[in-house]
Amino acid sequence: MVACLSCTVSTPCRRTPFLSSRCRTNKPKFGSQEALILIQKCSNFTHLKLIHAKIIRNDLSYDQLLVRKLLHLCFSYGKMDYATLLFHRIPHPRTFTWNFTIRAYTHNGCSQQALLLYNLMICRGFSPDKFTFPFVVKACLASFALDKGKEVHGFAIKTGFWKDTFLHNTLMDIYFKCGMWIMGVKCLTKCVYVALSRGPLSLLDLLLAGNWMLLVGLSTNANEKSLIDMYSKCGSLENAKQVFDQMPIKSLATWNSMITSLGVHGWGKEALAVFAKMEEANVQPDAITFVGVLCACVQINNVEEGGRYFKYMKECYGITPVLEHYTCMVELYTRANMLSEASELVNSMPMKLNDSAEAVLIWPSIIDGMAEKDRFFEHHGKDLYCFETATCQLSQNQFWCFKWDVG
Repeated sequence: MVACLSCTVSTPCRRTPFLSSRCRTNKPKFGSQEALILIQKCSNFTHLKLIHAKIIRNDLSYDQLLVRKLLHLCFSYGKMDYATLLFHRIPHPRTFTWNFTIRAYTHNGCSQQALLLYNLMICRGFSPDKFTFPFVVKACLASFALDKGKEVHGFAIKTGFWKDTFLHNTLMDIYFKCGMWIMGVKCLTKCVYVALSRGPLSLLDLLLAGNWMLLVGLSTNANEKSLIDMYSKCGSLENAKQVFDQMPIKSLATWNSMITSLGVHGWGKEALAVFAKMEEANVQPDAITFVGVLCACVQINNVEEGGRYFKYMKECYGITPVLEHYTCMVELYTRANMLSEASELVNSMPMKLNDSAEAVLIWPSIIDGMAEKDRFFEHHGKDLYCFETATCQLSQNQFWCFKWDVG
């Protein structure tokens, strides 16, 4: 009886391991969703480290979304060393994670580390995407690493991202700000070319192109002339005219570019109108100007105007005709069946013009329809009869083959 009482008043037994284990299983599971909630409530760096420790203990380090959230907090607190340690503990970072970290380094004034991280990414064989290169180019600009920027530009082209507008915008930024105007304009030209390949340019496209040039102080001189040439070669004369009309100051090269572009595309009357405005602005034309003017006359088959401008060029401005001027005039006379005038003009040409390399390319199509005329040439015919072609028309391609660089 006493033994029985002593048994009932004995102290409670300790919790067995089995019960302890069962209690732990009743605790709520800590997963990715719970970790995200804690990260959202994080208010300081100490709290962040506690959350990170809990993520490690619960084997959630593989979740790159969680890691990126932690990295974002590290960068926002300015804890760059901890962010670096955190990133390098990721087993296989995705391209998105690489991009995020490179961008964050640059934004936090660590552009050199951003470039080192990019180098590590390439060395480890991770493939960049269209977002990688713009972020790296911005890091190059922040660290004044122009040579590295050129390298990244070349690698982006090699990997097939040369059509990306975002990339070209960042490349324009680094080239213009580092004083490489030609490379900057080339990037701008490619950017607009890509936009043109998708269809007609919108007003927004034009404004972006124009604003870029205004922002870097290049809204005049040879760069807008390059834009006019680019639009013309892409067949977008309306855009070329819009750029030309908006220029406050127009150089001789710009006038020539606009006249030539209109002339070779069949807008002869418009080209002659631009030439008239050029004279009203007291801009002295040169030989290139009259190549465009005479080509415009060819396009509208106006032999009288062509003859007048040919004479006007010599008498008023003292410009000595060159092969391109003679070619346009012979084409005009041929179309008008004025073979005697054509013969007289060809016979008046200096011998050296007929011996030029350009003549070998251009004259065949001009003289083919006239070769049957007796005594057409007196001292040029022997050389020119060797050509054999089937057309008698000055095409746009033939004109461009002797078009000079007017920049």
